[in-house]
Amino acid sequence: MNKPPHLSSNHSLFSDKRSTWTPVAFILALSGMAWMSWRKWPDLMIDYGEQVYIAWRISEGAVLYRDIIYFYGPLSSYLHGLLFKLFGPGIMVLAAFNILMIVVLTALIYDLFTFVGNRFTGTLAGLTFVTVFAFSQYIWMGNHNFVTSYVYDLTHGAFLCFLSLRMLIKYSLKGTPARSAGLGFLTGLIFLTKFEVILAWIIALTLALILIFNYSRPHRKEISNHLPAFLIAAFVPSGFFFIYFSLQMPISSAFDVMIGPWTYVFSSPIRSISFYQFVMGTNSLPANLKIMTVYFFYGALTLVALILFSHFSKKSFKKSVLLNWACLALLAGLLILFRGKIPWTETLRPLPVILFLFAGYLYFTRANHLDDPIQLSKWIILSTTVTFSLALLIKIIFKVHVYHYGVVLAMPATLVLIHILFYEFPLRISQISNSGKFYKPAALIIFLIFIYSHVQLSSEFYGKKIFPVGKGSDMILGYDPRIDPKDLMFRVALEFLEEEVSEDEEFVTFPTGTLLNYLTRRINPINSLSFNPGTWKLVGEQPILDSLEAHPPAYVVIVFFDFIHFGHRFFGVDFGREIYSWIKNHYVLLKQIGKDPVRDKTFGIQIFKRKIAGKTDTKNPS
Repeated sequence: MNKPPHLSSNHSLFSDKRSTWTPVAFILALSGMAWMSWRKWPDLMIDYGEQVYIAWRISEGAVLYRDIIYFYGPLSSYLHGLLFKLFGPGIMVLAAFNILMIVVLTALIYDLFTFVGNRFTGTLAGLTFVTVFAFSQYIWMGNHNFVTSYVYDLTHGAFLCFLSLRMLIKYSLKGTPARSAGLGFLTGLIFLTKFEVILAWIIALTLALILIFNYSRPHRKEISNHLPAFLIAAFVPSGFFFIYFSLQMPISSAFDVMIGPWTYVFSSPIRSISFYQFVMGTNSLPANLKIMTVYFFYGALTLVALILFSHFSKKSFKKSVLLNWACLALLAGLLILFRGKIPWTETLRPLPVILFLFAGYLYFTRANHLDDPIQLSKWIILSTTVTFSLALLIKIIFKVHVYHYGVVLAMPATLVLIHILFYEFPLRISQISNSGKFYKPAALIIFLIFIYSHVQLSSEFYGKKIFPVGKGSDMILGYDPRIDPKDLMFRVALEFLEEEVSEDEEFVTFPTGTLLNYLTRRINPINSLSFNPGTWKLVGEQPILDSLEAHPPAYVVIVFFDFIHFGHRFFGVDFGREIYSWIKNHYVLLKQIGKDPVRDKTFGIQIFKRKIAGKTDTKNPS
């Protein structure tokens, strides 16, 4: 068995002279994907506006949770607030920082999968992350990428987990108090991100520490002494934010906001939302289980066919090189010819089953044969990575996909699949019959078509985005109005608000549209930035109404959005009726762009102005 390289200071992506082609491949992939998607990453209407607005308000002195309702950890918001404080507000400021994070994460992925496998699997894993996940868009809505994430806490949490895995490699090879403290500090930072990542990492880290303690018997006492360093360091990030928030609000409130992400997730209103059942796949469980089974069967059948052909072609033909090349060419041709018939974005449905089986394989075939410390470390890290990847799939476990939430949640599992297909399988095949010369290139052809199909789909969406919205470092590209006029209407509303609303006036957007506040640099006077059905169930209408009564904004903007998967589709009709009634009673319609978003239940933007006693607005709203 080939020993994995020792992850020392002379083994990393940019220091390994024997793999200089790998950095070149990564640079080309990063450059190509960034160029294809440049300034086209976010969605104008939903989610992303909150991320940049919060960062801007924090840079201006606002306090998260006190001045702005937020359901996730504070780390990403304050990090971006610091960037805005240092470099000035700008969407491209955050984009540049997160592209740099993508570069570092690519190197971490390469190092991790090179350590547990080889340079080929490390390179392929890194390229897959860049091309399939980092800059992707597979549905009409943007935001689901690592550049302009719908919630940066998710992407930053994933980054910190891979950074922690690198620290765990060093600790598994040689545990020291300093490395234990480093691992604890990173875990503390992860705790300040998003619940899905926190939970997955705690599960994986617990397993890793148990394995290290169990299989490092001579060093058990030494490892036990590292626990205080880990715990102290783990509490430092939360302790820092707790002290900060305690200076801004009562101590009891500061404690509540630190554990907020956990309480929100386990609240019954959140669990009852049909959207999360749709995402997990439990809304159509029999159908999703059937799809998972069918794709697992097709995948297994393909692998068996490749392995059997590789075995019998070597056994039957002494000179099988030409036959292999001919068959590889035929395979590539058929895949290209029928590429459009294969639903590539759904082919990862069986990932939970594959990872579960692989986890069992790791435990039952290797746990008792690990006398070499490098092999022991490799086994521990691989087991931890598989566990983390499987735990991260929980939210989408019956409907695994690379689009939407899957761009982060399915990413580690997909990289583990690469390790299985291109390291574990070839290794076992060569040990059994030394006949893997056809399998590996054939599997690579299939996987490259998989990557190409995803890149092509992203390219199709990004190719439709040519319409500029915003200015300077905030300029982003929306959809061509001839294809979809929504982004044109958004820009019309933006330009109207910039002219109509003075700098000292404020406006609120319902149920979404916070990007309008950010781009105009106008404050939302209430602490709830969006009012989707989730917020409606979790927070309720009355607190929002109380806030509106206490701080009535000069303007109110209603932006249409169909929350079709939430069970309550339309603001003012299916939810938020009391708020909409209050708006109608206290405001007059000043500008309408497109259709009436409430009455017509189709896209449009309405801008209302607060009524002035004794006066009637006479402007034409059209």
